[in-house]
Amino acid sequence: MACKYTLNNKLLILFNLIGLSCLSGCGALYGTLIDPFVPARTIPAELNLENQTVLIWVDNVASQATPHLRRELTEQLRQQLLAQKAVGSVIEYPLLARFRHRHPDANSMTIQQLGRKFFADRVLYILINQFHLRHEAGEGYYRTSITGYAKVIDVSDGQLLWPADMIHRPFNYSGILATGSGENFEIKQIRELCRQTSSKIAPCFYDHKEKK
Repeated sequence: MACKYTLNNKLLILFNLIGLSCLSGCGALYGTLIDPFVPARTIPAELNLENQTVLIWVDNVASQATPHLRRELTEQLRQQLLAQKAVGSVIEYPLLARFRHRHPDANSMTIQQLGRKFFADRVLYILINQFHLRHEAGEGYYRTSITGYAKVIDVSDGQLLWPADMIHRPFNYSGILATGSGENFEIKQIRELCRQTSSKIAPCFYDHKEKK
């Protein structure tokens, strides 16, 4: 009993010290001892796409356009949304590739028209206006970067559903400097860039924990 009493006393002293430290404005001790135990805040989805058939349509107007970028970003978004059960279904990329091949004028269609072609309920439209693969340092140096915007359109009436506070949601991401060569290396860099980009867009459509 004596040992237990001593332990309780020590714990009481520790909590008193923490309380005094907080009152005196010591944030470092709070961050070290208390903050890790505070549950992360849940951020609700900005738009509910559950039970909806979604078309992810990526337009790439960047000067360094590559088909790998469009495919990777579409697939990364599709996989993350399906993994989180944030959507009912997503149109598969091979269907999109065949459609583009058969319809060279696809870029002249409205987003609503594209959605109707695939019998989708919603279109997650993404425009890439800047993309860089290689670094200015020279041959063999890579640093990927991407800039663009995203929005969701209701196929039934063509209305903008997301974002609610602007006409589209801008995004940008830059990878780390890497060295290498060959097509496989370049595809790997593009894949990682798309993974990071999708991790910024996809959580807007499902509840997720705030990153500390």
